[in-house]
Amino acid sequence: MNLQESIRRILREDDYSPAGKEIIPNSIVVHKSNPIFRDIIMSEGLKVKDGECYKIYVGYGTKCKPAIFATNSINERAWFGSTYDDDIWFIDTTIIPDVKWYKDRHFESTKKHIVTFQNIPSEALTLKYEGSGRNDFLEESIRRIIREESKLSSHLKGRIKMLGEGYEEDYEKLIFSKKYSDGFFDYCRNNIDEIVETLLTDAYYEFKVYDLIIVLTIDDLININNQRTLGEYDDDTNTLRIVMYTYFEKFLGGLDDLSELSEDEKELIGGGIRNILVTPNNEFTNKIQSNIRKVFYHEMIHHFDNVKYGKNYSDSVNRLELIKHEIEDDEKRLGYYVNMSHEIDANFILTLSQLIDNHGEGYGDFRTFQEMFLDYYPRWEILSNDNKNKIMKRLHKFFEKL
Repeated sequence: MNLQESIRRILREDDYSPAGKEIIPNSIVVHKSNPIFRDIIMSEGLKVKDGECYKIYVGYGTKCKPAIFATNSINERAWFGSTYDDDIWFIDTTIIPDVKWYKDRHFESTKKHIVTFQNIPSEALTLKYEGSGRNDFLEESIRRIIREESKLSSHLKGRIKMLGEGYEEDYEKLIFSKKYSDGFFDYCRNNIDEIVETLLTDAYYEFKVYDLIIVLTIDDLININNQRTLGEYDDDTNTLRIVMYTYFEKFLGGLDDLSELSEDEKELIGGGIRNILVTPNNEFTNKIQSNIRKVFYHEMIHHFDNVKYGKNYSDSVNRLELIKHEIEDDEKRLGYYVNMSHEIDANFILTLSQLIDNHGEGYGDFRTFQEMFLDYYPRWEILSNDNKNKIMKRLHKFFEKL
């Protein structure tokens, strides 16, 4: 495949696939699932999807091939580890001989984890164990968060208490995050030639939108969790970093210096940057631009609180972050992270912003609005029941003001 084809492939529609070598599965393979999906699985079977645990491995800016994951063994020790009390489903592969299975390449060859990209009908499924959905580790994590937040100053305590009551600030935060998002893309549109030229020379381009420092880069950067992310906010410097390396990794990877790029390569990469930031001309680049907007809708809520509350806010967040980094297990760390109050706040506004962007006004009754909201809220299934109830109360308060 030549360079031009590689670049078009990256900027097009190719999905990440976890498939290794094709295998012939045992007659029974095992799938674990949250009990909230039990009824729909019983009626409709298992449907392929690109779930959150899948994205942990490949990053949230990557297009994933919808899949179903299972374990090619009825030995419990071989199953996927989880802190949740999940449902356990047995899949009778003899009933579905046309379904193809592959080794899951996320794991070493000795593991029994497998994957398919075809739906599994309900008649091939048997519910062997009904889980409760509880997560004892997560509940302890929530108690730990509450203990930490109890140390905050009084004005922040009041703010956290309002999490379940509906912020008066919700509309203000929606406008605030959209203002920065629009300001970012307006700047890019007006300065795209300079941005492209600088990125292809220095790999970094820095500018300001209002009081926010923005750093655009195509360099290979990872965050404190040793992960690549599209965007990350630094509350100490009021800086938002947007990293586009992943979208060009196949031909930037391994370079010691950007001067090694040929003129044709620079022209093609520059075209990709223009498409992402200014004129998305296909589904993939349009999705990247949409993801950048989501970064702003989420991270600008942290910026809002950081500007409003200053050191009190950053100190409280840093304490919670230190606890998070002490947790070694990825799934446990993610559960702790999404239940932190400042992350719930940011995800709440992010979800409202997406809903409004995509559906405008006119949502019917609250039940319809609630269902639409849940379609967008990230990692809803990992939240504690208490936080879910608080979010629903807050959402109802917001809906009443529409």
